[in-house]
Amino acid sequence: MYKVFFNDRIVFVNSNNGHYIDSNTILSVIFNASDMHLAWQQFLDDPLRRNLFLTGDSQEKTLELFMQLFKIVEAAGGLVVNTQDQILCIYRWDRWDLPKGKIEKGETIKEAAVREVEEETGIRGVQLKAFKTTTYHIYASPYHNNKLILKPTHWFNMLYLGSEKLRPQLKEDIVRAEWFNKTDLDEVRNNTYSSLKELFDC
Repeated sequence: MYKVFFNDRIVFVNSNNGHYIDSNTILSVIFNASDMHLAWQQFLDDPLRRNLFLTGDSQEKTLELFMQLFKIVEAAGGLVVNTQDQILCIYRWDRWDLPKGKIEKGETIKEAAVREVEEETGIRGVQLKAFKTTTYHIYASPYHNNKLILKPTHWFNMLYLGSEKLRPQLKEDIVRAEWFNKTDLDEVRNNTYSSLKELFDC
């Protein structure tokens, strides 16, 4: 199952989990691009419906048809842990977040993940470990009216063995970068993006 977050709403791709299906949910069976356009427009036209369920022949095909509706901007980032088993978080636009950023042309996903973590937090020598997951969220383009962007963000587990002082990247509107004990993440969970809450829970 794929989850795509759209503000406080969620698009579920090829899920059979009936727990979420209620009067606030639209369920659509998708066979082609036309079906997908109709389902998405119905969802946009009915903001009281919190969830959209999309099912089809395969979840990969259904996800591909869904992604064709948007401009895609891929990003990469990290869940960084230090020697004290603390997690590195950043504070931007009045919410807690994890360091991440757009993948640049000619750059691999792994290279982008490490670069963005180091640029946004000011530390060097971050070690990339295993791939963790990919999250998906939709947001309005800041440059084009009524244009929606779908951003897949590829997350990696990372390790930092150094002791450099954190330096948030102010030009990217990051005003704080802090290490949090895993037992003290309530402040972060209570003021972060829906797409990240499951990452923190893991």
